[in-house]
Amino acid sequence: MKTGFKKLALFTLIVLLTMGSCKKKTKIEEKMADFKIEEMSPLLENYLKQFRTDSSFTHYFDTLYTVYKNNEFAPMGLDWLQDSMTMVSLITLNDSLVYEGLKPGHYHLDTVIKYLNLSKKQKVPQIYKSLALADLYLSNYLVAVWHDKVLGRSNPKVVLGMKYTLPFPNHSDFQLLG
Repeated sequence: MKTGFKKLALFTLIVLLTMGSCKKKTKIEEKMADFKIEEMSPLLENYLKQFRTDSSFTHYFDTLYTVYKNNEFAPMGLDWLQDSMTMVSLITLNDSLVYEGLKPGHYHLDTVIKYLNLSKKQKVPQIYKSLALADLYLSNYLVAVWHDKVLGRSNPKVVLGMKYTLPFPNHSDFQLLG
């Protein structure tokens, strides 16, 4: 009797394992089956070359070009972008900027979210473009927020003029991400 039960249990286990391994792939698994992360490097390099000429106050693509180049243009925030808790944390951070005197809309987190939502609707190869742009804008967001939290959003010498008496980090070898 015990031998029959063991054989039945073993047979049932084999059947379950076989059925489990033959199950149909989910939509996400099917969509990402052909995804190759190394396909993003040329896109990141091209976008960074294009964006690094942007001289507006809110973009640090010239700095990011150097950082990405040192990492062989590999995506830096792709793992973070896939984690829903990270996105919740970023939205919370963005919403809290107002309490530090900063404008959340200035940092364009909505652009990161826009490209992420777009990527959810796309398949390979179109998804590479959306994820590359989301990665770049996330990196830009983080650098811009860090810069403005640490160094401030405005130049106090310009705003306060002669009333500003504290030293200002305006030396020649100052590097943002050095």
